[in-house]
This record gives sequence, C-alpha cells and structure tokens, in this order.
Amino acid sequence: MYYPSATYRIQTSSAFNFEQIQKIIPYLEKLGISTVYSAPFFQAGKGSTHGYDVVNPHAISPEIGDEATFRQIVADLKKRRM
Repeated sequence: MYYPSATYRIQTSSAFNFEQIQKIIPYLEKLGISTVYSAPFFQAGKGSTHGYDVVNPHAISPEIGDEATFRQIVADLKKRRM
C-alpha cells in the first residue's frame, strides 16, 4: 500500500495552467512532495475560476491546457516517483 509523505494541491485556472504546473514540478520534488493532486481541469463553465462547474467531463479545458501537455506532466511526475 502507498502512503504519501507530503501532498500538494494545485488549483488550476486560466491564470495557472498546465504550463505553469510543468515549471514547478522540480521545485515540488525538492520540497519532498510525494503526491500531487488537482482541482478539476475539465471543461468548465465559461469564466470559471475554480473548475468545479464542469460542463464536459470528457474534455480538458482549453484555458488549462491540452491532453498532450497533461500526459507530459503525468510522465514527469511518474519519473520523479511523485
């Protein structure tokens, strides 16, 4: 069983998107973060600042990023065992 030692929650928005997340991953690793979790990043209502008003749970919000960038983030976190 996996027991996280330190978690970090990310609040995604148009002001803090996948590109910004990619930039902070090395910093989170240095802090000793073992697990990263996020607010919803699926397509939400127009102008949503929190992502919890999802209108399409099958699509990533274009304001947040795209599937290719999401997969890069996942791969980087796995490589770092986060």
